[in-house]
Amino acid sequence: MKRPKRNFLVLMDTSYSMHGDRIIAACDGLDLFHNEVFRKDDYMGLLAFDSRVIMLHEPMMVKKVNRAFDRKNILRTALNGRSTAMYDALHTGLTSLKDKLNDPNFKHLKSGDSVFHVVMLTDGCDNSSTKVLLSSVSALVANSGIPNFHLTVVGISMPRDTTAELRSTLFPRWSGHSAVAELLLKLEKIDVNQVNNDGATPLDMASQNGQLAVVELLLMHDYAQHHQEKVKVKQAMNNGDTPLLTAANATFKAQKTQTMIEIPVIGGQTISENQFLLGLAIESQNKYSEVVKLLLKHGAE
Repeated sequence: MKRPKRNFLVLMDTSYSMHGDRIIAACDGLDLFHNEVFRKDDYMGLLAFDSRVIMLHEPMMVKKVNRAFDRKNILRTALNGRSTAMYDALHTGLTSLKDKLNDPNFKHLKSGDSVFHVVMLTDGCDNSSTKVLLSSVSALVANSGIPNFHLTVVGISMPRDTTAELRSTLFPRWSGHSAVAELLLKLEKIDVNQVNNDGATPLDMASQNGQLAVVELLLMHDYAQHHQEKVKVKQAMNNGDTPLLTAANATFKAQKTQTMIEIPVIGGQTISENQFLLGLAIESQNKYSEVVKLLLKHGAE
């Protein structure tokens, strides 16, 4: 079986807050990518960002990448690190990939079986982008126009509230339409187990789309207070699939993998291989696993 051509673009946060242990951990993380994830025939580009966005090198075959030179360039750029233009960096990286799809010098990218991974290593949220707005970046991530596109964010010693903010910003399907669902659930006459033509309930639809916040809302809602029938976690659709089966199937059928990996940096020690690789099965880890866990917790079968 022919292996897909894999193309990686690494976005390295070199802002001021990354000084010291964090930038070393991020560089060690990139080394682990080379050792454990990248193949010699993969393509890899490297972009650094603080308040500036700097392309350290264009995509090239991994076997031709000078890893020591990359590390030296990253550390040198971090010495003059400023504030964090994360959205500008994401926009630059994604538009650069899109442009290269039509560049004859990068014709390998046009292969129908190519896969594109954008991997960002950072310790915080945006605070200085000037080229694009948050809404533009969220829309671009959701509809990049790049075939087989995957985004992975590696949080280096990142506070929990920052992790949550990035998830809601870059991976909107984690949150889904929770505000709308919450408003509807306050209406006493609403039927939370109403089905569509396929026999799918709101819980089925939220499970299928990986909308964790909506699934949690449907399962945790105080139905007695609003005189409503409790949501049925075991009700099957016309094809026999329950919400749990729907979420489990979606785990393996998801076309986009958008992953948030949290990496602590403690006591001046860089990250261990196990910590970093915990989330780096890039083709398999995604938002649906959290939905499956939540459904199981509430008695789904």
